[in-house]
Amino acid sequence: MLVPDEAVDTAAPIPGPAAAPAAPAPPADAGGRSEVAGGEADRAAAPPDDAAARAAAGRGEFLAGDGIRGVGLVCIIVAHLAGGTLVIDGVYDRGFRAGYGAVAGVILSGLQLALPVFFVLSAYLISRPYIHAYVLNRRTPSLRRYLRHRVLRIIPVFWLLGAVMFAVYGTYHSSAAQVAAVFGFLQIYTPSRAANFLGQAWTIDVEVAFYLIVPLTGWVIGAATRRFGAWRGGRELSQRGRVALVVGLLAAATLASAYIRATRLGTLWSESPPATFYFFAPGIALAALELELSGALARGRVPHLSRVLGIGALALGLVLAVGTSDQSNVLLDARDIATTLGVALATGLAFAALLARQCARGDSPRWVDNRVSRALGARSYPCYIIQSATVFEAIKIVGRVGGGPWTELLALTALGLPLTLAAGAIVHAAVERPVLAWGRGRSYRAVAARQA
Repeated sequence: MLVPDEAVDTAAPIPGPAAAPAAPAPPADAGGRSEVAGGEADRAAAPPDDAAARAAAGRGEFLAGDGIRGVGLVCIIVAHLAGGTLVIDGVYDRGFRAGYGAVAGVILSGLQLALPVFFVLSAYLISRPYIHAYVLNRRTPSLRRYLRHRVLRIIPVFWLLGAVMFAVYGTYHSSAAQVAAVFGFLQIYTPSRAANFLGQAWTIDVEVAFYLIVPLTGWVIGAATRRFGAWRGGRELSQRGRVALVVGLLAAATLASAYIRATRLGTLWSESPPATFYFFAPGIALAALELELSGALARGRVPHLSRVLGIGALALGLVLAVGTSDQSNVLLDARDIATTLGVALATGLAFAALLARQCARGDSPRWVDNRVSRALGARSYPCYIIQSATVFEAIKIVGRVGGGPWTELLALTALGLPLTLAAGAIVHAAVERPVLAWGRGRSYRAVAARQA
């Protein structure tokens, strides 16, 4: 689920220590660049390398966004390649530990947590302008611009790569309606062999549903709050009260989502928005909580919070990886409420650690926010989609080589990873970046016309 999203001019900037005044910036869309790839890379000029300078110039930009996408993309591809190796050897059902040993099996199992981190990132970036508009009682972002940018970020790349891959590999005897469901982001509701070939696209379907739900939910909660204020004689909820309301609703929705996901209330529900909401909830919660906590962090009142959150995320992630390494996909296909809530908490803590560090220090760790990770993140969406073909081809080649799980995994990684990154980079340069630049140019021209 690697779809691009970016910070928005309607949201308050993320505070940092001694932050310089933000330079005027051209308008951004509501949600911008992530679901899952690319943020600043499609701007006319490359972002400054210095994280603190980018914090001042970015007007609320979350610094580690593209870096998370880049590091996460590599983790996801390696996890898929590791699973492909188990398929070659016929031991996929026995899990990572059986194929790679105790230590390596736990590590490879833990790499799966990169995917829910993308959901958290996307939820934070997409919901943030709406959450801030609600909590601060401001005007919500333009719905037309929001939807236009969502369409431009998702559809051109997905439709192009989907059409090319189906033309090359066929639709596996799927009906026209089943193929149309893939292109209509409905494959999670219409199982087919074509959908299985583009299996990772289930995350895009979930993201698209989330994109539609966010503005609708924002409008409903805003209207209900205004009606409640009128009932109280014009006394509206305070900022802290609105944050508490958002977090409380999210807690209840997360418990309900975890229950639906774990108990499988029918096949249709297993990957539906209600069953996958727990992936997104931490990002939405952090978008609300930062309004209450970021000031204290920027003033140095909680100096070690980022480190504590990071250690907590690592410890919980390790527990989850150990507990699920005897299976191949249980972290994302959880069958119990404890695992679903554990995944939500671990990924939320990891993201909160990065956000707390930016608030407190005005930067992000170099291992996640560097030139290489940002470049990979900018290209992660087409890489994520095209891996169906590149991993498939790599498995066909390596499957004839043999040599055991480790030899096959090393061979698959040496072949499949660079092939996926190269193909994604070509699609990014030829399609994704020009389309996004065109859409951004339309936004600039529209704003300039209104201001003239």
